[in-house]
Amino acid sequence: MKKFLCIMLSVMLVLSIVTGCSSSKDKDKDNTSAAVEKEDTKQGEIFNKTGYPIVNKPVEVTMMHSKGSHQGPWEEMHYFKAMEKATNIKIKFLSIESSGYEEKKNLAFASGDIPDVVWGLTSKEEVKYGVEGKTLIPLQNYINNYAPNYAKMIKESPDVKAVATSMDGNMYSFPVLANTLTMATNYLYIRTDWLDKVGKKIPETVDEYIDVCAAIKAWNNSKIPVSCAKESFSNLVRAFLPAFGYLVDDRYGLDETDKVVYTPITEQYKLVLMFLNKLYANKYLDNECFTQEDANVGAKMKENISMMSDWGSVMKPENFENGVIQMAMLAPLTSEYYDKKHVRGFDTIFSSQIALTKNLKYPEAMARWIDINYSDEDVAPGIVKGLNRISIWLGIEGQDWQYTDNEKTTYARIVPPDIKASEIEYAEKYVSPGWGPCKLVMLAMPEKEKNPGQYMKASQSKANYFPYMEPGFKNNYLKYTPEEQERLKILENDIDSYTKQMEAKFVTGQEKIENWDKYVQKLKEMGVDELIKIKQDAYGRYKLLVK
Repeated sequence: MKKFLCIMLSVMLVLSIVTGCSSSKDKDKDNTSAAVEKEDTKQGEIFNKTGYPIVNKPVEVTMMHSKGSHQGPWEEMHYFKAMEKATNIKIKFLSIESSGYEEKKNLAFASGDIPDVVWGLTSKEEVKYGVEGKTLIPLQNYINNYAPNYAKMIKESPDVKAVATSMDGNMYSFPVLANTLTMATNYLYIRTDWLDKVGKKIPETVDEYIDVCAAIKAWNNSKIPVSCAKESFSNLVRAFLPAFGYLVDDRYGLDETDKVVYTPITEQYKLVLMFLNKLYANKYLDNECFTQEDANVGAKMKENISMMSDWGSVMKPENFENGVIQMAMLAPLTSEYYDKKHVRGFDTIFSSQIALTKNLKYPEAMARWIDINYSDEDVAPGIVKGLNRISIWLGIEGQDWQYTDNEKTTYARIVPPDIKASEIEYAEKYVSPGWGPCKLVMLAMPEKEKNPGQYMKASQSKANYFPYMEPGFKNNYLKYTPEEQERLKILENDIDSYTKQMEAKFVTGQEKIENWDKYVQKLKEMGVDELIKIKQDAYGRYKLLVK
């Protein structure tokens, strides 16, 4: 009997412990559920799934971005001020000069000291920090629930969705879909008044181009025939490269058989570097091209120091003796090596524009904030008039720009009368970043009298750029497996760094062109053939995806 009672007491003790633990777990579970419910209720109190403002009380979100030397502070731009007023979301900008942006951005991710939002990513970084690092937030649920304008766009434009979707099936960033009359890239403007002074016509071949440069120097040795900045040197290469052969891309291209090539090891690329070296040696090419910023190039154009650059649209009538803009966009050149005029056309889809990180407390709210940039209509007319998908480019409709006809075929940027800068310079300092996650499809023509610089770019693009466009290699559209991405980290960083270094040396004459074969052999040893194969495999998958 005593033994039996002891056993029963032991059983009862165990049962009481188990029951107590169970009750404790249930209590903890109830407390956790209550905490989550309380947090959801708290967020529900300030977040509005529809309507504006997006949140009922101000919240702050940190955003890292690249700032060009020609741009004003982003927090002072009209676009961001209007966005804050309409949404109640205040952006704390972590602005980094464009020349050091990539390095500092990657250091931030490596250290874990990341912002809530990153404006400006590469496809490679999207894989590194999204697919692999799990630092970026997958966006599908937020798009489906809180970004109706973007969801509509990717449904209507399947190519955008294909480009924005990573290999793991997730979307980690919002891209841009863009098409305007002023989107030309890889071009040069030329002052036609200077041509008149030296008795020359607009050059059509590389030999005629050299002849014009020589004439300018003979006329006034202090003048610089052509200028560019260190961050835009690749644009200059792409402007001249098509004159020497079939390829139109300065890094990865497609040959006549639709095979991927690494352009910097081709004979065509060698020819363009020899051409640029001739310009540099004769001081036809600005000898500060590898050290100066974009803003310096624009200043040299306005101060009548440079004849040609990609900054022609900053020119105003008062920069010319007769008070009329005398600029043209140089049509693609030809040469003895290639007699067809062609140029790389601009891509209409740019992925990895903006991404949300795991540190963000308000992903639903930021998804709605970004979605404003894809809206065809004004989103919050009761709070801010004129805020829509065009605002990220032109600013606030009615304040910074307006249509000038009922059919909406022309528009004009609005510049205060006391501003002496051109309309594009004013916009980049005070209005908007000009680029970012948005649906930027607008084929209206800039108004000639009010926006002469932009009118010149659009009209010259229609005459000397659009007719010669060819699609380039969609390198930024490609997606990679984790194994491919791992190899790309090593191969691309080393190879691209060496290529840029040698590119500058060949142009400046620090490296003789006779050493070209050694340079190519070095790239072979660094694994350029493996790099090409990875790109070829990814390109094959892309073609299947967009069929």
